[in-house]
Amino acid sequence: MIKLGLFHQGELVAVMTFGKPRFNKNYEYELIRYATKYKIIGGASKLLKYFERNYKPKSIITYADRCYSQGNMYFKLGFKFIKNNVVLEYNANGLRRGKKNYPDGKRFQYPHERFWKKVKDAGLSAVAGSDAHNPDVLWDNAVETSIKTLAQLGINRIEKIKL
Repeated sequence: MIKLGLFHQGELVAVMTFGKPRFNKNYEYELIRYATKYKIIGGASKLLKYFERNYKPKSIITYADRCYSQGNMYFKLGFKFIKNNVVLEYNANGLRRGKKNYPDGKRFQYPHERFWKKVKDAGLSAVAGSDAHNPDVLWDNAVETSIKTLAQLGINRIEKIKL
């Protein structure tokens, strides 16, 4: 593990770590973590440039947990987007329960339209699921509606998941 630190007036304010790739062995290094104590403009760039100058990597991969950010820092550092590997479920069971009144209007409890618009904007994919505890509703009108809604929203629907 290679651990690099950025100091300001003797205080450690940012850390970047590199190591052998954990998931994709086609790369020489993985940028594993970047953390800061404060908002440091240009800190990640300085640490990455130091790493590149001193370790001369042939290739680097990294990952962004898009629950916390869109990964914009990685784009600014010159990384290219490869793929999203998050699978979400558009749950038909919420449609079966019908619409109810909420402070933002009459709607289904779930799936929530605002959330799924964010999913589309993030370029994520989804499965149309049933959350069925009863075999009679494994494939019904609610599932069909879920499939149509994903298509209308422009969200890529996953039909098979490799285990």
